[in-house]
Amino acid sequence: MKNKRKSTKVPACLLKTNNLVVSLVFSVLFALVFLVVYSPFSETYWLSNVFTRNFAFTLLFVSVSIIILVGSRVGMFFLSKRRRGMRWADYVLWLLGEIFLIALYYSLLSLKMDEYDLLSYLRLLGRSIIVALLALGIPYVMSALWFILVDTRRIAGATLSNGNVSRNIINFFDNNGNLKLSVSLDSLYYIKAEDNNVIVYFSKNGSISNFSIRCKLQNIEYEMKNTPVKRCHRAYIVNTLKVKVLRSEADNFYIDFDIDGLESIPVSRTYSNNIVREFSGV
Repeated sequence: MKNKRKSTKVPACLLKTNNLVVSLVFSVLFALVFLVVYSPFSETYWLSNVFTRNFAFTLLFVSVSIIILVGSRVGMFFLSKRRRGMRWADYVLWLLGEIFLIALYYSLLSLKMDEYDLLSYLRLLGRSIIVALLALGIPYVMSALWFILVDTRRIAGATLSNGNVSRNIINFFDNNGNLKLSVSLDSLYYIKAEDNNVIVYFSKNGSISNFSIRCKLQNIEYEMKNTPVKRCHRAYIVNTLKVKVLRSEADNFYIDFDIDGLESIPVSRTYSNNIVREFSGV
């Protein structure tokens, strides 16, 4: 059941700060171009690019709409950070909420431009929702597909081939998507979160080394989902191939590795079933 819930989560790439900003800018620009193209075909379109009363309302509409979108994305970022991700259902409903709010705001401003009875206003609101759905929904889908495609290619690039010998390479990227470290799966032990960074522990020339990267543990968890590298705690991800002992103490599990000098890694209750299942072969 837990694995099923995980599969319904939005890919971490869609919630990265840079991608949220890029998606927002692209959506605003796309919407503005869409409205300019759409205007000749609308009977209720009043946005204007000339210095008239309509122009003042146009500036007000565009400014407030951008504020709504920026505020919404900031809220989405902090909510996903607190919940360690966001489900697809919540993500889609959130974006539909943005679209509805902007459509509602447009229709309310239209009341200032002309007289509407209740039935006419409801029709106007319906048309506004459809137009907003097209103007914002299209760039939302396009940017999401692009980010997922780029992220999928990046993850696929983690497995490299060297002649006839295949060896798994784990690539670590920072928050900006820059490659910072590549480690073979055979050398990787665990990853630890510290403040806004992660510390990667790996073997090098027979001893343990570590490397600090500014990124989120959540992003690494997503990128490692099809590998033996598993999340075991809110602050730890471990390479299960390197685990020597999985032991239970005082109703909690702890992990020890096949090399001396490394700390014991706690397994929290949230991830204990997945970790036990990994070692039991279920």
